[in-house]
Amino acid sequence: MERLQVNERIQKLADQAGFIRFSPEEDPHTPIDWSSDYTYELEKFAELIVQECVNVLHDNELWNRHISHALKEHFGVEE
Repeated sequence: MERLQVNERIQKLADQAGFIRFSPEEDPHTPIDWSSDYTYELEKFAELIVQECVNVLHDNELWNRHISHALKEHFGVEE
């Protein structure tokens, strides 16, 4: 798995979730434009973070089907 700094990883997940940032093409560290309704994007962002956690467990051979299910269930992420 690609190793990124925490801020870069979070920015990547936020982009995947569909958050809109001010001029990201000019500066990749621009803040999110919070003037929009991000109900869907926040749910997607949570799903991506949970999946990232599950992937880390799996990649480090700590994966356990019950832990994965409990983590997803706790955050309300679909299987």
